[in-house]
Amino acid sequence: TTTREIQCRQDILSRVASESFVNGNKDEASIRSLVQQRLGKFSSHQDNFYIFLALYCAVKDDDNNTSHHKKWAPWIQSLPRTFPQFTTAEKECLPYYAKYAADFQDEKCQAFLSTAATLLGGCDQSLATWAFGAVKSRFWKAVDPTSGEGTSELVPIGDMFNHREPPNVAITHDEESGCVNFIYKGNGDNDDNDGKDLFITYGQPSNAHRFLATFGFVDVTMPYVWSNLAYPNNPFAADVPRMVFRAHDGHVSKIVWDAVLYALLQPTTTDPPSYTAQDHAKYKKHTLTVLKNHVTKELAELQSLRGKLEHLAGTGDTGKHPNIPLIRQYHDFLTQ
Repeated sequence: TTTREIQCRQDILSRVASESFVNGNKDEASIRSLVQQRLGKFSSHQDNFYIFLALYCAVKDDDNNTSHHKKWAPWIQSLPRTFPQFTTAEKECLPYYAKYAADFQDEKCQAFLSTAATLLGGCDQSLATWAFGAVKSRFWKAVDPTSGEGTSELVPIGDMFNHREPPNVAITHDEESGCVNFIYKGNGDNDDNDGKDLFITYGQPSNAHRFLATFGFVDVTMPYVWSNLAYPNNPFAADVPRMVFRAHDGHVSKIVWDAVLYALLQPTTTDPPSYTAQDHAKYKKHTLTVLKNHVTKELAELQSLRGKLEHLAGTGDTGKHPNIPLIRQYHDFLTQ
């Protein structure tokens, strides 16, 4: 929360100089080539890896009482000491997409640690795992103001903003000053936020699985939830951000109806058809059956997984599985 009342839109809340943060660009071609090779299937995450490496080295330097990364010390000390890591048993209590996301992060972590060990001649597994958890839950994608290319960056102070959709804080890059600005842009007319809480967006605001596996929390305020409908070679389903249900009442977005109808009719045209209200009315009985069956199946899976979770909670080994309450909250959000 803020310590002063914010009155003006476009109010600059914070400005962080470029020397205070790291991004994912690395100019040394030889290093990039080696990193790309070592990361394997995670080579497209190189920019993210360099942020992880910078933070790990900063923490390592701090532990060794060196001053090379002294500017990082106050921020590092402010970070959480632990980040959620799902055990194998906990992941067995997650539905497909959430488990996939959690497994993906675990594999990515191992690739990052292995690559760091190659570059540095070894690495502290515990510190490196902590650095990975810090970076994965606090970095964001941006456009490099110099090259115009996409990159990753982690901005101290900026990473402390919480998430909400829609956000009331925008992130901009000032090329002249070399700073990242955090600008208050105001709340919507129908927003019940009192103006004292500040939020940025972490992206993919309807993907509850990503928030759980990557950021380690359940966003119970998300206005829309991904439908979990995935159709190959379906132009409507390919627009994943819009394939959603409204969270508070389950309203189905039009593009979901379009995707289901397209899957049923399987048109041969290359361009996506423009389905009319009459088209949907004609096939409503069939598309409604598909959606009802899909939702019923999803809820049945969650109920089964909830049984697994409660069995795990009843084993008496909750100390070995600290994320049971978090997974329970995740189940509750998706089923309510």
